[in-house]
Order: sequence, then structure tokens, then C-alpha cells
Amino acid sequence: MKTCTVCKEDKPFTEFYVARIQKDGVTPTYFGYCKKCGSEKHKKRWDSLSKGEKQEMGRQGRERMGVEYHKNYKLKSRYGIDTEILKEMLDKQDHKCYTCGTEIEYQGDNSAQVDHDHETGKVRKLLCQPCNTSLGLLQENTETFQRMINYINENK
Repeated sequence: MKTCTVCKEDKPFTEFYVARIQKDGVTPTYFGYCKKCGSEKHKKRWDSLSKGEKQEMGRQGRERMGVEYHKNYKLKSRYGIDTEILKEMLDKQDHKCYTCGTEIEYQGDNSAQVDHDHETGKVRKLLCQPCNTSLGLLQENTETFQRMINYINENK
């Protein structure tokens, strides 16, 4: 058991983050505050920052850890894939958007967007940003898509 320095509650060590492992390679040192109090502390700090300060922190983190690290982290956390799988998917699609055929890149202004099923989380294909946004805005409703196609064909 350990007492949190913020809420003053006795909690099991699992409620505290490990600050570092001692030189023996086994003995951990824990932060003084519990995970819950730490989360609240960091949220308050984040909320107190201006938009520019938040952007600067993000830029510094990307510079420190590298753009590739952050791209890989986002892919893993959001879609369960890594940059190697993304690059393979791009190669299979000949670096083109699956729906409209526009040239897409690994990263940059016209970077590939990972299309996925929002209910199952299953990754489908890579799309350009406009196609991916369109799917999202129409909530993947095929009836709405069909009505829009009919509308365009009727009003040519």
C-alpha cells in the first residue's frame, strides 16, 4: 500500500505509475500521486494551455520522438496496423485512392486515409481525404449515396 500525496488515500501499488526501475533492475520507484490524481492534474494543465501552446507541445513531441514514431502510434492505436502494413496497402493500391483513383502518398498534403468500419473497427482500404470525408459525412448510408447519384444524373 502507498499513500497518494494528493488525495491522501492509501491505495495498492497498482494504482500508481512506475517512475523508474532501480539499478538492481527489479525494484520500482513509484510516483507520489495515484493514477487518478495524476490524470486530473495533467488534464487541468492541458486545459489551461492555449491552442498555440498545445500545438507547440505537439510539435516538440514530434521532433523529439520523430514523425515516424507518431504516425506509427496513431495507426496502432486507431486501427491496429503499423506503418509497414500501411505501406503494403499503398503498394497494393498502386498509391491510388480506392474509390476515385487520385494519387495518394504515405504522408504529406495528400496522404492516405485509412478507411475503416466504425462499428467493427475493421480496416477496409486507403482513400484520399475527400473520399474518406464524404463517407463519414454521409454516415456510410448507401440509400443516401444512391439518392445523391440519382440527383446528379437527373440534373445534368
